[in-house]
Amino acid sequence: QAVQMADEAIRLNPAMTKAYYHRGLSYQALKMHKKAIEDLRRVVKAVPGDEEARKHLQEAERDQMRVNFASAIRVNTFD
Repeated sequence: QAVQMADEAIRLNPAMTKAYYHRGLSYQALKMHKKAIEDLRRVVKAVPGDEEARKHLQEAERDQMRVNFASAIRVNTFD
């Protein structure tokens, strides 16, 4: 529901960085890391001094790297 609320806020005001921030956090909580990264990058680009957004972006990027690594290991496992 949080994602839907943020979607609506963005639809009404695409320049509302707080909506992208909250949607990014919601995506991160849902383990939708790529979407979280996209939204949080937008926030960091628009507000470079937002350290919280930068911290959450780094967490999302780290989590996505873990997912990519785990996927690569599964693909390259020889049984």
